Amino acid sequence: MTTSADDLEPRRAGILEWFLGLVDPDSHPAGLVYGLVVLGSVLAAESVHSSGPLRDILAAVTVLVVYWLAHTYADLMGRRFMRMTPLTWQDVWEVARHEAAILRGAAVPVVAMVVAMVFGLSAWRVDEVGIIAVVAMLMLFAVVGGIRANLSKPALVLQAGLALAFGIFIALIRGVLA
Repeated sequence: MTTSADDLEPRRAGILEWFLGLVDPDSHPAGLVYGLVVLGSVLAAESVHSSGPLRDILAAVTVLVVYWLAHTYADLMGRRFMRMTPLTWQDVWEVARHEAAILRGAAVPVVAMVVAMVFGLSAWRVDEVGIIAVVAMLMLFAVVGGIRANLSKPALVLQAGLALAFGIFIALIRGVLA
């Protein structure tokens, strides 16, 4: 059985859509954006008083985990309040899995930072790599979302520009705190 390039295209799109949280209607693509924004903000603030690249990465990941747990906890408490019934372990699992998009959103920048650290970059540079990766991912998410929405080219450029502006605002945290 032979495989053509056309047969591989849906598979590639499927991987990208999975990563971006667009695989099924129950996914949480907004969580990806939350994870990126939180990671970028933490890196921008942490990099001002860095205590080393590994500690910066661990601090950022720790904040992300706390943020994921906070989202999970808040959702669960809201469900309990609205349903007025006890929560089950299945409820906890479903919500935690849904909110895990926050962690998935930060995966690429964290991996980029680890690679930068392994190559011996300074903490300042490792944090920059993370912030740049966050901005790039925000732009990618905006562009893929715009393409999926069949935006015109000018609207797509505007959407990507807004994502870039948002990323720049995150990076400005560093300048304000420095």
